[in-house]
Amino acid sequence: MTNSPILLIGAEFQASNSIKLITENWILPQDSPSIISFGIRFFGDYLAADFALITTSEGFENDGFPFISWIGFAYNF
Repeated sequence: MTNSPILLIGAEFQASNSIKLITENWILPQDSPSIISFGIRFFGDYLAADFALITTSEGFENDGFPFISWIGFAYNF
């Protein structure tokens, strides 16, 4: 356990009435790798669906495809 803070940097850009480009990045303390994600959100009045790619700051140094895909759904009652 560490007493150092974690920095979260996120942003979204509304590309149309039903699409947003999103990013969320966790900057961890000291020598830990940071977590980086970016994706697209499709949304309507009641339903939203996300598709994103997640990696670490060290993921780009490895061979192959360094991303994990993320798919999420949310329903607003």
